[in-house]
Amino acid sequence: MGLFNWGKAVKDAGDGVSSAFTGVGSGISNIINSAKGQIPTEVQGQLLILEAQLNGDIKKAELDIQVKVKEIMVGAQQSVYDFALKYEGTADQVPKWVLTMRSVIRPLITIISMGTFFLLMGMDIFKMISKDADMTILNSLPEQYWWILGIVVGFWFGSKGVENLFSNKKKVD
Repeated sequence: MGLFNWGKAVKDAGDGVSSAFTGVGSGISNIINSAKGQIPTEVQGQLLILEAQLNGDIKKAELDIQVKVKEIMVGAQQSVYDFALKYEGTADQVPKWVLTMRSVIRPLITIISMGTFFLLMGMDIFKMISKDADMTILNSLPEQYWWILGIVVGFWFGSKGVENLFSNKKKVD
């Protein structure tokens, strides 16, 4: 299970325990409301005191759960960070050629994918102008190409650029 799935599981477990505590508190309220007028006033008062104490305990327990979930998540993130440092080392421990390759790979993928896109688009425009034909080259590209292009645009321009790219692509199809 990946880190993010594991984190979601911990959060969901904390939410489940929290809702269980809330259910116990509302159960006492239901008992008091359904038994009004049937039980003595001093017993109702004791139940209200018990409910107030229980609600305070529930709130404290909910806060404790939230703190514990945050601690677990921070610990998990720290262990992933520590693993990455142990596995890859710090920048001064990595050979210079590896650092150069790491810094070149994203721009290289960007140049190749965007260059291909503009080349194919230019071919389509040239074909449309010179032969009065439809733009078929870009339309014939596989879906995976558009995903790669979306990832590149998303990396450089953020998620809003990717949303715009794919919403426009779907409108065209």
